Amino acid sequence: MPNVIQLLPEHIASKIAAGEVIQRPASVFKELVENSIDARAKRISIVVKAGGKEYLQVTDDGVGMSPEDARMCFEKHATSKIKSVDDLFNILTKGFRGEALASIAAVARVELKTKPADAELGTRIVIEDNKVLINEPCACPKGTTITVQNLFFNLPARKNFLKDDSIEFKYIVDEFERLAIPHFNIHFTLTHNDKMLFQLPAVNNLFSRIEYFLDNTSKDKFFIIQDTTPAFELKAYIGNPDVAKKKRGYQMIFINQRYVKNNYLSHAVYEAFKGLIPPDYHPQFFLFLNIHPSRIDWNIHPAKIEARLLDEKMIYPFLVSVIKKGLGVSGISHTIDFTKPQDIDMRDIDIRKSASPPEIKIDPTYSPFKSSYNREDSLDQKDRKQEVSWEEYYKIFQSGKTTTDEQSIEQSQLDIATAPTSIIECFQWINKYIVCSINEKLLIIDQHRAHEKIIYEKLKNTKQSISAQTLLFPLNIDLSPNDFILMKELMPIFKENGFDIEEFGTSSIIVNAYPDVIQTQEIKHVIENTLENFRINQIAEIKDIRENFIRSVAKSMAIQYGQILTKPEMLKLITELLALNDFTFSPTGKRIFKEIDREEISGYFKK
Repeated sequence: MPNVIQLLPEHIASKIAAGEVIQRPASVFKELVENSIDARAKRISIVVKAGGKEYLQVTDDGVGMSPEDARMCFEKHATSKIKSVDDLFNILTKGFRGEALASIAAVARVELKTKPADAELGTRIVIEDNKVLINEPCACPKGTTITVQNLFFNLPARKNFLKDDSIEFKYIVDEFERLAIPHFNIHFTLTHNDKMLFQLPAVNNLFSRIEYFLDNTSKDKFFIIQDTTPAFELKAYIGNPDVAKKKRGYQMIFINQRYVKNNYLSHAVYEAFKGLIPPDYHPQFFLFLNIHPSRIDWNIHPAKIEARLLDEKMIYPFLVSVIKKGLGVSGISHTIDFTKPQDIDMRDIDIRKSASPPEIKIDPTYSPFKSSYNREDSLDQKDRKQEVSWEEYYKIFQSGKTTTDEQSIEQSQLDIATAPTSIIECFQWINKYIVCSINEKLLIIDQHRAHEKIIYEKLKNTKQSISAQTLLFPLNIDLSPNDFILMKELMPIFKENGFDIEEFGTSSIIVNAYPDVIQTQEIKHVIENTLENFRINQIAEIKDIRENFIRSVAKSMAIQYGQILTKPEMLKLITELLALNDFTFSPTGKRIFKEIDREEISGYFKK
């Protein structure tokens, strides 16, 4: 049998290894900025173009490198931070594997300029596809500048998997927040497409940096927790229940100033908030843990966003305890006073007497199979006619036929909208579904999806501009820097759909007018949720901006689960839903209702 196993060629092996570390432009950004932090930089400037796909440059004023180190840093597994196996369990720096620059150089064109403080000239190196094209002295300031261009130019299939520029830049902003927050003593700037979006001067305390990323309404609603144990130190900034949101927002965990994902520790925060926020809301928190490096294993993930903690099971109950204590001390959680009330004199109680049992009254003539109310007898002939009209109306739209008596349909719609509650049997179940009986069938309607579909179709089929309602006093809304960036991009389409919005300051907007289909008190909620839903749809690769926007607005404006509806509101919702040409699926393709016919129910109860 011939030998079939062979070594991969070097140029293929290097690209496979690079794929583990460099997934998108945000991966390059993270690795380069982490190197600048390790170089003890006090100022780090980042310039991005086209979401980082075409151009990404990181400049720092760190220690710089000698000509020999500058060339050596592009070799595989070359690092200044690990010299023995024991050092793997004493890691205090960001980078330690020596994979970053070698991996980047394998899939992009890289230019490095660097100079230590004691050198007269620096070094310039240009590498493309892991081949050194230029290695020469150059004049440059102290520190290091690395420019990465045309990412994945030699892997076109990989490049095709990158998303739109706005989505890729969103990933970069996420990494920027995760690096800028714990390193509050470093001055950061971030420029995208020649426009500076972030300028964060160095500050003296951690929360001053966190505040930059919060909206103004949330800044005063965080409390601090600090505690120390023999195994670790904890500093946490926890948002009170008022800032809990339906989107996850800011939930960040840092271990030794490195952002990590740890669902186990996140669950501890949720456990502490149990009973204080609705089940579908998410607390906002920033956790900072300092743990001795020997009790952490970072070498389990190529991007180092996960870590194995030796004391994880001890940290969990500690977190729950201190957060609950913090909520109580802050007066946020309810406490129970078990002390004896002063107005009760226990001496008046005779312990020799026992309480008499409660008297239970029953009606021996009651039968659940008999009812004094006969619905058939209670309906007059007019009500019966209206019921038949509704059933006929439902049949028409179920069959998809459009030819019928228009006057009869219009009258049926009018009757349903203004009819007494006894005309159609419908009720709300668990404040989430509408259950109704139509034409000997049981319909269970998802109230949120039904309303979302109605709004979506109205916006999609609007031939003219949506009428707007002008605010007497313009509304100021504070957005996070990330939301503000997206809002500026979407302002024209917001205007097309009835909003009049202007920029105000660095991360706020002024709303002068809004569509008359929403209530004034819903403006802030609709705008914030529209931005969040737009991002989610971008990730789902809905590339048509208007389609994405309409879906996002419809989802934001739709009746939410848990909202109590009156019977006229339920009837109106059913009427508008069934008036659509297609009322089976929501805009995202999810079923709106479940139909159960008479035979299915009868068959279930047959013996």
